[in-house]
Parts: sequence; C-alpha cells; structure tokens
Amino acid sequence: MTQIDIKKGEFGLIRLFALSMDKADATMLSGNGIGIADALGTGMVDAGGVSVVPIDVLDGMGLYGYLQEGEGVPKDQLMSDRAKIDALDGFVMVVRSSAFKGLAQTLDLTPQVTLIATYREPSRLSGTPTDLSSDSAAAYSGTPEDAAIKAAQNAKTRIPWGLTLTLLVLAGLLFALLVIR
Repeated sequence: MTQIDIKKGEFGLIRLFALSMDKADATMLSGNGIGIADALGTGMVDAGGVSVVPIDVLDGMGLYGYLQEGEGVPKDQLMSDRAKIDALDGFVMVVRSSAFKGLAQTLDLTPQVTLIATYREPSRLSGTPTDLSSDSAAAYSGTPEDAAIKAAQNAKTRIPWGLTLTLLVLAGLLFALLVIR
C-alpha cells in the first residue's frame, strides 16, 4: 500500500487519484466523507474538499480541461502529465488540501486508489506554508489585569446595541403618542 504524509497546516495542493472501482462504488464515494476516508486510508476527511469525477461526462473538455478550468491547475503544471491524464478512464478523485482541515495525517491508500499527480493551486504558487502559531496568540496568554483594563475601556466608549435599540423604540413611541394627541 502507498502511504502519503499530509503535513499540519497544508494548503494549496490538489491531488489527483485514479479510482479502480466500478461505477456503483465510485458513485457511493461522492459526498461521503466516511467512504472517502476509508478509500484514502485515513481517519478524517471533509468531503467538501473532494470531488469524485466520472471522466466520461467530461466530453468536450476532458480531464485535462477539467483540471485546468474546473480546478484551476495551471497549464504549465499539467503539461508534463498530459499523457498520464489522457490515458485515465473510469473515475478519478480530486482531493484538495482543504479536505484535511489543516491536520497532519498519513494516507494509507487502498489498492483501488492510485496517486497520479499532485499540483499546486495557482494562488499558492509562490512561497511556502508558514507556521503562524505563537505563544502570544494562545488562549489565556495575557494577564487578567490586561483583559479587565481593555474591557473597562471598551465599556466606556461603547453603548450596547440592546440599550441603543431600546432607546430608539422608546423615542419612537413617545413621538407617536405626541403626534396622536
């Protein structure tokens, strides 16, 4: 079995997998997070980040066109894989990084799932993922005094929406009473 490591915080990658299964099994994967996770050999997948695509319905565009137009994979990335892409038939599964919700995990692919290629989304072509975690961003990292001072400052400068709305309604009722008399 093939194993693929997904790094914590991964973003901007699109993986193309060939599915060696009949139409019924491939169709059951579509939108089924548990089935997709089983096929990929992992514990958790967000089905919203996965597309199961029957190649035969991509008539005029083909899989190459779908990846370029539908998934936004740049042409220069696809060119080197053109022969592999054109040779595929049946069903493919397109898995975006968002399917893993930023969690590190290892895919232990079932024999019916074969990785064909990994592409980078165009908006993610430059730079590398950066770990933006820091101690100062952690919950409860400030002192209680800091939080109390900020809360007091905010309370002095803002009128709560509920109070504002109540005052407006009362002013409207008072105006209506004065006009009716």
